[in-house]
Amino acid sequence: MASPGIKRFHWRAFVSFALLFSFLAAAGSGIVMYFRLEGSLSRWTSWSFLGVDKKGWEGAHILFVALFLVFSVAHLVLNAKPLFSYVRKKAAPGRRAKAEFAV
Repeated sequence: MASPGIKRFHWRAFVSFALLFSFLAAAGSGIVMYFRLEGSLSRWTSWSFLGVDKKGWEGAHILFVALFLVFSVAHLVLNAKPLFSYVRKKAAPGRRAKAEFAV
């Protein structure tokens, strides 16, 4: 238990911010890679953006997508109880509509 002057670490908030950051970083690197020169042309022209070459952007994109996936799973695990509660609440009216569900 934490002492009165020390605040405890909030994992849900940390994972939410990390999820947002990794999404924005993966989206940004994806946009850069979409507009980069294709294949060998980028190597022949020594293409770079913000001082990072094609391979660097590809590596950064893979890293941020992997982090996004890890933090997505952590986010689902940490928020499983509220998520299932919400789904149960919203699914309750649908249980009465059996014919509509079957169709």
